Amino acid sequence: MKLDIILTASGYGRRFGENKLIYSLEGRTLFGIALDNALAVKKSLPGHIDCVRAVSHYDEIKKICLEKGAEYIYNPQSAEGMSASLRIGTESCKSGNSILFMVCDQPYMRPESLIRLVTEYIYSKSGIACFRDSRGNISNPAVFSPDYRAELMGLRGDRGGKEIIKKHINDAVLIPIDDRELTDIDEQI
Repeated sequence: MKLDIILTASGYGRRFGENKLIYSLEGRTLFGIALDNALAVKKSLPGHIDCVRAVSHYDEIKKICLEKGAEYIYNPQSAEGMSASLRIGTESCKSGNSILFMVCDQPYMRPESLIRLVTEYIYSKSGIACFRDSRGNISNPAVFSPDYRAELMGLRGDRGGKEIIKKHINDAVLIPIDDRELTDIDEQI
């Protein structure tokens, strides 16, 4: 089983007040933290990850991708919201590959947790895998099998994969995780 990792990096940071993707936390950009985590997953699971890509409209994100050896896909529809990033990311993947979508504003996410997410997805034989917090809420990152490609391509507006997960919850493996790892940087301000 092969996976592609897609980092959704097209947000405008309206709640944050600036481009949060290049915001520095402890000497590293939020995007850099997420990209390093994705690359650690690829390195730890060499037979399973085809590529790591970022979908963005920011030149700064493109520069970081080039420096670290990740692919960059320009998102000309970033104003539409999350669905545009998911569609563009999905379209860039091989049709038979599963896709791990990651947001870039969870700075406390650990690479070990992402490796566990991918590993449990592979061995569960489920079509979807995502994290769940201590209250049972589902959260990013999430993995989707190729069976969900059409639904991902059909998303519009500022809607993400969560609605697909909820619709197909019986085909999802929900992996418990420490709530801190799911913390969105917006919640820290």
